[in-house]
Formats: sequence, structure tokens, C-alpha cells
Amino acid sequence: MRRSLKALQRLQERHPTCSWIRDRLVEAKREVIELETKKDEFIFHRKKAIWTQLSDRCNKEFFDVVKAKKFNAGVKQLRRSDGSLTKNHDEMLNIATRFYQDLLTAEPTSAEVLQKRQEVWASITPKVTEEMRRTLRDGIPFHRRNRSSIEFSPSS
Repeated sequence: MRRSLKALQRLQERHPTCSWIRDRLVEAKREVIELETKKDEFIFHRKKAIWTQLSDRCNKEFFDVVKAKKFNAGVKQLRRSDGSLTKNHDEMLNIATRFYQDLLTAEPTSAEVLQKRQEVWASITPKVTEEMRRTLRDGIPFHRRNRSSIEFSPSS
């Protein structure tokens, strides 16, 4: 059917004004769509029938595979700071703890990190006015502030 459709399309390209070819092409496209729909329905019903026959066994096998993948998905080894690998669970725990402590510390660990931090801060455009900073710094309770005097910069 697809070959016939392609042949009709080639004919239409050669004879674009012929209404008979155009009508046959439209009819062929409808038939192809109808056949593909029927084929999809057939495949769906066949798979549904197979699934119905195997449903309990497939569910158990599926969940066994999921459980096995979860079990095998853990971290097997970590690299120490000296570059060597460790598989010891306690040592891996210490490495991970140290990594996140270093990552989340308030103090930079090297001059390079300090420089990068300065570059990042320099690239950020402030959205808080000096008056807003003073108000926050002075600790005036919000309900006592003169709200009309606080101006916010328009966001860009």
C-alpha cells in the first residue's frame, strides 16, 4: 500500500493539475491511515491478551528486577583526597561528610575560591536600595516603618 501511495505522489508531482490523481492520492492516504489504526488496535489487543495470560508472573518478575536495581544502585567506591579508591563503608561515609562540610562551610578553603566568590558577587546587580539596607540594619519593626518611604528597584 505504501508503494502505491508513493507512486501516486510521484505521479502528482509530474501532473499537479490532474484531479483524478489527486483524488486517488487522498483516498490512498485515508486507506493507509485506516490500515495503520487497525494494525495498532490489533497489536494493542494482542499485547493485552498476552499480558492477561502472564500478568501475575510478569508483575512479580518486574518488581524483582526493580528491587535488584535499587539494591545495586548504591555507591560502590569513593575516591580519597590522595586519589586512591576506597570501598570501606565507614571511610566512604567520612569522605562524603567531609565533602559536604567543605562545600557548605562559611569560610573559603583557598585563594582561588575567594577570587571566584568575589567575581560572582561583582556580577550580581543589587536590587536593594541603600535606604532598604539601613532599615534592615537598624532593625525597625516592620509595622512601625513608613512604608511609603521604602522604594524598591524595578526588576530587570
